[in-house]
Amino acid sequence: MSLYYITIGKNEYNVHLDGRHLKVNGKPVSGDLRPINELGLHVLQRGKKSMELHLNSLDGDHLEILVGGQRVLAKVKTSQKRVRHQAARAEVGTITAPMPGVLVSVLAKVGDVVEQDQTLAVLESMKMQMQLRTASAGTVVSVLYQAGEQVEKGKEIIRVN
Repeated sequence: MSLYYITIGKNEYNVHLDGRHLKVNGKPVSGDLRPINELGLHVLQRGKKSMELHLNSLDGDHLEILVGGQRVLAKVKTSQKRVRHQAARAEVGTITAPMPGVLVSVLAKVGDVVEQDQTLAVLESMKMQMQLRTASAGTVVSVLYQAGEQVEKGKEIIRVN
């Protein structure tokens, strides 16, 4: 199963691919996307309707989509790339939830001395588990959630000084 975050304009979509099954924001989407050539031309078949799409990778994260005379720019990130990006943006020493989910485990307690890149918690969201790691070495000064608790996106879970 693959999880992608696709941003188009100000809208973000969570896209799950599991074999040939597709869910967008948790809702199943039926259709068949088939490549036609090596230049990015694809056909999307949904029921009796079909549409041509041209997909063009602009760089590592950006995709240009030409469909029905319209040009759409999308930013595509895998779940791992998104977690790394958010960790880099986050305040040093703060571990926050990259998405809403349930804490499967909290591996740190106040007073623990931790190393850089050490896993301090595991968050599960949509049947996928993510290890939440510290960006720097230090001492755990607060643990705001415990295993089994629901955490909203962006909420601070653990602080390290």
